[in-house]
Amino acid sequence: MSLSLLSPPSPSSLQSLSPSSLCRRRDGTTAFTMLSRGQRYRFAVDKDKTQAPDMLPMPDRLLSVTAYTTLDLLDGEAEAHEFTESAYAVVNATAPRKQPDHVKLEVELDSTQLEQLTPHADRIRLTPEEARTLAADLEKYAEKVDAYLADES
Repeated sequence: MSLSLLSPPSPSSLQSLSPSSLCRRRDGTTAFTMLSRGQRYRFAVDKDKTQAPDMLPMPDRLLSVTAYTTLDLLDGEAEAHEFTESAYAVVNATAPRKQPDHVKLEVELDSTQLEQLTPHADRIRLTPEEARTLAADLEKYAEKVDAYLADES
């Protein structure tokens, strides 16, 4: 499929995207994904939105990335004894539709940005109590970061 089937949006059209579809990255770029004719595309726009977005087809993923995915286009990092690699990441929390006997936490890094790590997804099976413990820790650390950022400004 040719990339010309989906023309990059103009910088002004970025204003009409819902905040949940945008990901502001640490390097100042804004990233988001769009779906066109069954192909998912990743866009990145520089912080002053003066350059046209780069349009790259996203790789075939092991995890299903849909509108229901918990978080898409996060800054991710994989660390091993010999290397550290950074890439876009997908994080999803879900439970089986039928007989939901556990909570599943899934993480996948964008394999097109990795040189040493082979494409894979990590899945963690949690009991409801373990999921609540994790959620409580996430809330606690989110509050800590919010307080620090409020003091910085």
